[in-house]
Amino acid sequence: MTTRPERFRSTGSLVMGWLGLVLVGGVVAIGVLDRSSGLPLWAVFAALLFGVLLWASMVRPVVEAVGDDLVLRNMFDTVSVPLAAVEQVAIGQLLAVGTADARYVSPAVGRSWRTTARRSRAEKAGKADDGTAYADHVEQRLSQLAEDARARQGVRLMSEEQAVLAGQVRREVARVELAALALAVLGLVVTALL
Repeated sequence: MTTRPERFRSTGSLVMGWLGLVLVGGVVAIGVLDRSSGLPLWAVFAALLFGVLLWASMVRPVVEAVGDDLVLRNMFDTVSVPLAAVEQVAIGQLLAVGTADARYVSPAVGRSWRTTARRSRAEKAGKADDGTAYADHVEQRLSQLAEDARARQGVRLMSEEQAVLAGQVRREVARVELAALALAVLGLVVTALL
């Protein structure tokens, strides 16, 4: 079991996400606090909607190993997968984790479309890919953590015990983000119609 959470940084642009949120915050602040600015209320809600989507897509997603669980915090949910239940880890444009009966994905770690296409062409041509990109590191590390968890718990790969563990996956909806999204969409629709 990992003693402290092992977090894998996002391969997306966190800087651009935070910068976008600062700009959105400025637009919303001007629209709310300075009504003489002439900024229509629908534009404030549009900026708020954009901000919620920026947060959910660029800042919120995280992959981390916490105890004996792999936690995938996605745009609008958080999935906790027992590490010993993980049969396969693959990273293309998204991180994909396979268990006995399901596949879970996360946008937090991935490769660009171009890198994915280049790797695919190299594999088809039989060329070895010795790249040590961050996504490769995450893929190898998560596979190792899953293997270690199976060894600690005495669970064999693709066994009945592993299938039982796969049934213990937990999914939690991101209520705050969904509520903010609903509020922003409702506000945008109402103010656009007025």
